[in-house]
Amino acid sequence: MVFVAASQTKSSANRIDALCVFTLLFAQCLALQVGKDVQTLGWDARAPWRLVPTVALAVAIVWAHLRPRDTRTTLWLAVTGVLAVTINGSQSNHVLLELTLCVAVLLAAPKGCFGRDGSISARAEFSQNLTHSTRLILASLYFATGFAKLNTDWHNPKVSCCIQMFVAALGGVGVSPSAIAKLLPETVQNATPIGATAFELTFPVLMGIGVYLNRKQTQRTSDPLEKGPSSDQIILRLLAIGGGAFHVLIALPPPPMSVYPFSMLMAPFYVAALVPGSVDSTFRNINKWQDEAKTVSSLFLCTLFAHTYQLSKQLDDKLFEYPSYGSWRVGVLWNVLVFGFVVLIAANVNGCAGRLSGDEEEDEVDPAQHESSAETSPPPATAEEHENEPSESTPKITKPSLLRIIKNSLPALCIAACACLPYFGVRTYPAFAMFSNLRVEGGFSNHFLVGRGAKHADYPSYEHVYGADVALQIVQTTLPSLRNLQINLAPLAPSNVLQALELTGITSEFHITPPKWRAENPEAENIGSRARPVSVPLVEVRRRIAEALANKKSGDEKLTSDFVVKYRWVMNGTVEKKLNTFSVKNGKVVGSLNGRDAVLAVPMPKWRQILHRFRTFDPEGDSVCRH
Repeated sequence: MVFVAASQTKSSANRIDALCVFTLLFAQCLALQVGKDVQTLGWDARAPWRLVPTVALAVAIVWAHLRPRDTRTTLWLAVTGVLAVTINGSQSNHVLLELTLCVAVLLAAPKGCFGRDGSISARAEFSQNLTHSTRLILASLYFATGFAKLNTDWHNPKVSCCIQMFVAALGGVGVSPSAIAKLLPETVQNATPIGATAFELTFPVLMGIGVYLNRKQTQRTSDPLEKGPSSDQIILRLLAIGGGAFHVLIALPPPPMSVYPFSMLMAPFYVAALVPGSVDSTFRNINKWQDEAKTVSSLFLCTLFAHTYQLSKQLDDKLFEYPSYGSWRVGVLWNVLVFGFVVLIAANVNGCAGRLSGDEEEDEVDPAQHESSAETSPPPATAEEHENEPSESTPKITKPSLLRIIKNSLPALCIAACACLPYFGVRTYPAFAMFSNLRVEGGFSNHFLVGRGAKHADYPSYEHVYGADVALQIVQTTLPSLRNLQINLAPLAPSNVLQALELTGITSEFHITPPKWRAENPEAENIGSRARPVSVPLVEVRRRIAEALANKKSGDEKLTSDFVVKYRWVMNGTVEKKLNTFSVKNGKVVGSLNGRDAVLAVPMPKWRQILHRFRTFDPEGDSVCRH
């Protein structure tokens, strides 16, 4: 933990800046990828060479805890993170955001950071660029997730992901089912989704106002030693406090509903984007603690994590976590402590100016920043000299070049572009529409602003239909990748959560569309059977059939050469009545297919298989909660 590293350091607290804390937190987030790889790579025959980036990332994580102040450590962490996540990471929103942050770190670094002896000015520029980049990413991310929630089913308490997660969060902290039912009357159930949507949509607006006022304040401030929070800093600090509480809340639901890895990943964003100027002074205050207090706090934190880990071993063995990081209880504690630390930084009023008083700076001087170039030491700097002296926590503001603006904006633009893909019918997963109840497939949309897809009685060539408007309803199949196309994880939730959902009248539906699934379908009546008909865009069915016909592994199943798919077409939001059959024997299609049915046997280009990925959807009735 960053607290332990801070309390045990013997050097000046000025050595711990926002970039140092960011490095520590980001390393701990990437450690989840290493833990997952250790558990899962043993299932894959390609594991030997796939372990190389994971081992490199593990070494970078250890080094980040040993040398968090070294700028090259942050860069090495980002490089190994890109390799490990790209090669071994799953296609999920959390992993995609993790990859984006790694790229943002590399793009934010100026040339001076890549040398053997990185200068202080280069590190300050690096930190400033990373702050700009992470702010843009946060704005894009919150707006995208908030926009996706502008649909009818998110605001329908009976099926809303918001209410379901809230109920699970209360159950995760031990609130009884009957008490949860009393805490969530109909008025609260109706208001909660509205409040969540308003928070995500106003977050980028308020952050933009805070950043704008911050620049105005910096330009007109004549006294560099001035203290006291200004309106812009108050806005950013309140966002850090409110956002921290929000991400702790969504980490509380027990598996399989918890999203604690995503909450963990938001912590380094918050440090870099919302409270970077207050980190230095916060750690200066911590550094003034007595050595005994630092030792006791370090021992307490280590003991707390060890005890929590032991509890997880004893109590969480029956919890089903997907993806399997196996760290829910420890992850929740991490989120509570780290976001509590972010709140502590945000509440540090003395750090808002980004500079210390003259006496404090003289006591906490960093020798690396004041190398003498003369035989005698110069006298202490006066307040007037301080005015023109750049600070590491508050670097001199210069007009960025066009190339720098592009580099800082590129990660956020990628997030925005990915988030737009569902509305253009390109893909729905991962596309940052998770837990939003959004439906745009099958020629119908439940979004308030984005209408249904174009109506077509027929297409001139279904071979070139790669969008979400045309879909199939899989009624029965023996192909594992289609049989496990949709998994409802709700039956695997703890019994107290299921009882609370029942008492509050909330539908127990928590669907995923896994790329691989080794266990049995929890809703299936018979082993290997399909629990219910499932609908998904045509291109997703074609992609999975193409993998089977190419004699590739379907998940971790054996090679599939014989399978049957019974299906119905879904056009213009309506499921057709005719039941069709697609059969494969010994790796070859049985019989002759006519018309649009023949498209199922047509191979897909590789790049299309990578680009187009869709979740399942409900062609009739409400759109339930989906990851």
